[in-house]
Parts: sequence; structure tokens; C-alpha cells
Amino acid sequence: MNSYEQLNFPKIDYKFWADKNNFFSKDEIPTTIKSGITSAKKGGLIGNLKLISANDINLQIEARIKNFNLEESQENELLIIFDLIQAWGGANGRRPYQKGAERITNANNFALAYRNKISLFIQKGSGHSFNESEVNFLEKEMLLPGVRLPFFSKHMYFWSKNRPEINKIFNIYDSRMEFIFRAFNKNKRMSYFNFLSIIQMIEANYKIKTGEAETAIFAFSNNFFDNKGTLKDSFEYENDLDEAIRIMKNISKS
Repeated sequence: MNSYEQLNFPKIDYKFWADKNNFFSKDEIPTTIKSGITSAKKGGLIGNLKLISANDINLQIEARIKNFNLEESQENELLIIFDLIQAWGGANGRRPYQKGAERITNANNFALAYRNKISLFIQKGSGHSFNESEVNFLEKEMLLPGVRLPFFSKHMYFWSKNRPEINKIFNIYDSRMEFIFRAFNKNKRMSYFNFLSIIQMIEANYKIKTGEAETAIFAFSNNFFDNKGTLKDSFEYENDLDEAIRIMKNISKS
């Protein structure tokens, strides 16, 4: 066993699981995304969009980010991007649309704050490699009312994937990713920088596309664990069940 195989990260069939992430499905909208859409529609801007599949939402987000001018584009166009990402992120994206939330009560101020955060993100994230001090800075700064890093990292993912100023993908570090990587960090939350570094290493060594490692780990997690991190009673796929059990053991004994 070489030194790479001894490193602590999920030992799964990454190519298999990358194809099982239904957040990119061309055929359906998963239930949690339907809930996300219902919440995001309260922003008043995406109700008329034709969203038949999860992939439709992805395509809308990607096209709008690519065409967005941070200096000249209007607030509503930026808010549509925000709402679509929140919708795609699922049921937990509801907080900005709850009663009294700034996204609802003062949309212009919220749009300005979002524009400033994205401008800062592009400025700080534009290097060719991940810099620990800059990622640590972004981990603290990339948040908005009702949107903390676990959800804002979804915004960072789409903006980094679709803007030419950024040469790397800031992968999503949501509650599922935090849970999985606790198993390899003595049951402590792993820093965003360390998470991004490990994801890059996995992709290089497994020879998979940029972004596929996180996509695969999410699908693996969604198959075996519920939202509270408990092993499900039944699974759609049993591939890598032994790894799911190992993860639970690592967390329970830490």
C-alpha cells in the first residue's frame, strides 16, 4: 500500500458515485430541490422560469453567471442567480425567504451585499492554486443574512466554475461534507482549506474530472446517511457499504 492509499479520505468508487448525484439529473427534480424552489419563489423572481429538471436549474445558473457583469448588470439579475442557487441547494436554503429576512424586506440592500461578496470572492479566489490564508479569509467572510458557509459554498462553487477570472473550483462544503470529513479528522470539523486540498488530491490520484470528487462523495453520503448523519435502514445502492460503516465507526469512536 503506497503512502497515498494510507491518507485519510473516503475510499469509494468515485466514478460510480459521480454518476449517481441526482442534483445534476436531466430527468427529474429531487424532492429537496422542489422544496428549495418553493422557498426561493418567495423572492418573486423565478416563478416564471421553466425548470423541468435539476439540470435545467444548473444550465440557468451557469448561463446567467457567465453573462453577468459585476459592474453594470441590474440587481434583479443578480438576485435571480442567488435565488436559483438557493433553490438548487435544496430545502435548507429557505432561511433567506423566511418572514423578516432581508432578502424579502430589503431586496436592494441584499443584492448590494451579495454583489460585494461575489466581487470579493472573485478578487481573493482568482489565483491558480488554493492559498491557505486566502481560503481562511473567505471561510470567515463569505456569508450573508441567512446564508452561512455550508450554503454560501454552493454559490462559490457555481461562480468559480463559470467565471474566467477564477481558475479552480471551490467545491461545496455543506453539512454532508462536514460530516463525512469529520470521520477523517478525529471527529472535528475540517477547515475549508484542508477540505479543498484533499478534494484536489483525490481528483488527481483517481484521475477524475475537476468537481467530480465532491459530487461523488455527496451521492455516496446521500445514499447511506440521512440528514442527521445516521446510517439509513435501506439503501438504493450497496456499493461501498463497508466504507459507510467504517465512517460511522470512525466518528463513534472519536
